[in-house]
This record gives sequence, structure tokens and C-alpha cells, in this order.
Amino acid sequence: MRQKILIFALISTLIFYFSFSFYYNSEILTLNQNFQKNNSLLKQLQLQNQFLQNNYTQAISINKLMEAIDISLYQPIKKTININQGSLSQ
Repeated sequence: MRQKILIFALISTLIFYFSFSFYYNSEILTLNQNFQKNNSLLKQLQLQNQFLQNNYTQAISINKLMEAIDISLYQPIKKTININQGSLSQ
């Protein structure tokens, strides 16, 4: 009788162990797949962010601004400040 109880406890423990193992393995696989998807999305967003930063930097660069502005409409500044005398000269 005692041997049957021990065999039953052993079998039920093994069934319990395997069922939890399968459950947690499937959870780990699901979480790993979600992590891979999110990691891939993060890399894509980082690349897009870098591309946009490069475009922004190029758009505000001096050369681009000089191309966009018609400098023939402007006159250069010819006034200077004499620091020693504190006066404005031309």
C-alpha cells in the first residue's frame, strides 16, 4: 500500500513538473519572440532617427542656407566699433 502511494506521488510530481516546464517554456518563447520583434523595431527606429538627424544637419548647414538665401539682396556690414575710444566708425 505504501509503495502504491509513493508511486502515485512520484507520477503526479512528474506530471506536475512536466506541465509547468511546458507552460514556462512556452512563456519564455513568447517573451523571446516579443523581445526580438521589439528589438528589431528599436533598431529600425534608431536608423530612421540617425537618417533624420543627418538630413536635419544638412538642411541647416551653412552651405544649404547660403544656397537658399539670395545674398545679392543684402549688403555687408561695414561699421566697426573702436573699443579704445568707444565710438562707432564707418
